[in-house]
Amino acid sequence: LQKHVAQLKVGFGLIDASSLSRVENAQRSYDYWNPMINYKKSSREISIQNRGRRNLPYSKYDDLKGKVAIVTGAGRGMGKAIAEGLASNGSVVIVNDVNVEEARRVCQGIIDRGQEAMAFQADVSNHQQVLQMVDAVLQRYGGIDILVNNAGVLRRRRSVEEIDEKEWDLVMNVNVNGVFNCSKAVMTIMKRQK
Repeated sequence: LQKHVAQLKVGFGLIDASSLSRVENAQRSYDYWNPMINYKKSSREISIQNRGRRNLPYSKYDDLKGKVAIVTGAGRGMGKAIAEGLASNGSVVIVNDVNVEEARRVCQGIIDRGQEAMAFQADVSNHQQVLQMVDAVLQRYGGIDILVNNAGVLRRRRSVEEIDEKEWDLVMNVNVNGVFNCSKAVMTIMKRQK
């Protein structure tokens, strides 16, 4: 019997079945992968079109050139990867994070690659801080084209019985109210720019 070997096409190479589990684990990490997966049972082939893996060229999206993008929670993880991806495709990126040092580090990395970025510390759960960030972006760049509501907190996974009100409030304020605050602050601006 001829054995079918699963092949994984990634960018410009092939990975054999022994490496498949390692790749599947990496695939789950959005910080590392942004794949589009298509599984074909008949040929037992998994094709992955890589769109954002670190250390590989990002896809070229001409419609992002010159756009002003705010990425919340961009100091690390998925937000950092999104900010870097937007910058590599020609967008001006506002790297927002509650931790100003992380925001500055990501911003400097983007600038070192010859792209434009600005770091801005703001707590997205605080409506006034969000408005200050949006005003600063408008004064410097004259508009906002893209908002990526990425900021979020997740404490240890526990049951509802184990979570206290303070922790619940923090998660809801950042993950829900933060999205509301940022979306509300830029919505009118974006509508005007259409």
